[in-house]
Amino acid sequence: WPGFDLSLSAGFWAMLPAIIFVTLVGAIETIGDGMAIQRVSWRERRATDFRAVQGAVAADGVGNLLSGLLATVPNTTYSNSVSIVDITGIAARRVGMCIGLIFIALAFFPKATAVLLAIPDPVVGAYIIVLIAILFVLGVEMVTQEGIDYRKATIIGVSFWIGSGFQSGGIPAEYFGWAGSLLENGMTSGGLTAILLSVFMELTGPPRRRMQTSLDVEALPKIQDFLGRFASRAGMDTEIGQRLDLAAEETLLILVEQAKDDDAPGERRLRVTARADAGGADSLAWAPPTGAAARRRGIALHDGLFLADFDDPQASVWRVERLLEERGLASLRAEVARDLRRTLASDLLGRARAAEQVERELPLVTADTDRVSEGYVDLAFREPAGWVLVDYKSDRDPSAEAVAGYERQVRTYASMLRATGEPVAAGYLLFTADGREHPVPLDA
Repeated sequence: WPGFDLSLSAGFWAMLPAIIFVTLVGAIETIGDGMAIQRVSWRERRATDFRAVQGAVAADGVGNLLSGLLATVPNTTYSNSVSIVDITGIAARRVGMCIGLIFIALAFFPKATAVLLAIPDPVVGAYIIVLIAILFVLGVEMVTQEGIDYRKATIIGVSFWIGSGFQSGGIPAEYFGWAGSLLENGMTSGGLTAILLSVFMELTGPPRRRMQTSLDVEALPKIQDFLGRFASRAGMDTEIGQRLDLAAEETLLILVEQAKDDDAPGERRLRVTARADAGGADSLAWAPPTGAAARRRGIALHDGLFLADFDDPQASVWRVERLLEERGLASLRAEVARDLRRTLASDLLGRARAAEQVERELPLVTADTDRVSEGYVDLAFREPAGWVLVDYKSDRDPSAEAVAGYERQVRTYASMLRATGEPVAAGYLLFTADGREHPVPLDA
C-alpha cells in the first residue's frame, strides 16, 4: 500500500554516506548560486547579503527533505539562471514568480516539452556555451574579488582540474570502485576536492580570530579591544596597532552610515574576522550590511567630482547625469546634480582651480620593515604654503562621532604625505550635501 516506509535496510546505510556527500555538494552549489545571483542582480556592486544565502540553503534543504519523503529526485538550484539574469538584465522577483507559475502550468502540457525537445542540438549547444562561459567568468570574479593568495590559487586550480579530469574521462572513475559513479560528475569530484583542500588549509594555516557585535558606534571600544588583542598575539608594534584602530573606526563609521538607509528587517550585526597570514601580511574581513541608497549617491558624487572640469561646472553636471543614466540610476540624477553644483561652487574648489598643481585620488603609500599602508586622498592641491588635502563626504547629517573619525582619517593622510618630505598646509572635509567646508586641525 502507498505510504512511508521507514525501515532502514543495509542498503540504506551503505548509500547514506554518498547521499550525504551529494547533498553537501548541492548545498555548496546553492551557496555559490545565492552569492552569484546577488552579484548580477544589483545595478551597483553591493556586499553579499548572507541572510538571503542562508534562506536559499534552508529552502534547498526543505525541498530535498520533501523529495526524500515523497520518493522523488532531490531539488537543487541551477546556475544557468545566473547567466540569464546577467544577459537580460532582468532580476525582479515578480518576473521569477511569473516564470515559476508558467513552468507549473507547462508541466500539465506534455506538448510544450515536445517543442523544446525538437530544438536542434547545435542551437541548444550554442546557447549552453554562452551561459557556461558567462557563469565561468562570474565565478572567477567572485573568488578573486578580495584578492588571491597561494591558498585560494591552490584550492581553485586543483579542484578545477580534478573536476575537469573526471568529467572528461581523463581520470578514470572506474579505478575508485563504488565511489566512481559519484566522482565521474565533475561538480561532485571538484566540490569534494575543494572541501578537503579548504579544511586542510584552514587547519594548517594561522588561526582566525572572530567577533560579532551590534552595528553601531557604541561597538567601537569592543572592536578596538579585539584588534588590540589580535595585534598583541601577532607581534605587531604600537604604531601598527594604532593604524588598525584608525582603520576600524573609519570602517565602522562608514558601515553605520550605510545601515541608516538599509530597509531590510532585523537587527544589524557586524562580524569581524582577523588573521595574520604567512609572510607578514595581516588581513581583516568585515561583514557589512546591504542596501544603502546613501552609498549609491556618495559613489556617484565621488565619481562626478573625479571626472569634473572645475572650470566648466555645467559640463561636469551633464557628465555625471549621463553617468547615472548609464548605471540605471536616473532617479538620483536631480539630487546628485544639485549636490555637485554646490560642491563645485565652494570656495575650496575655487582655490583648487587657482592652484599650481592639482591631484585627484592621490595615492599615498608608507612602508615599514614588514608592513605597507596605503590610502587615497579625494583631492589634493599645492599652494605656496604646502599641500591642501580635501576629503569628500556625502553625509546629510553626520554625527559628532562620524566627523571625529573623518578628521582622524585626514590627519592620517597628512602624516603619510609628510613622511615623504612634502609639506602639508591644511586639511578639509568637504560635505557635498551643502558645500560646507570643515577645517581639520592636523596637529591635534
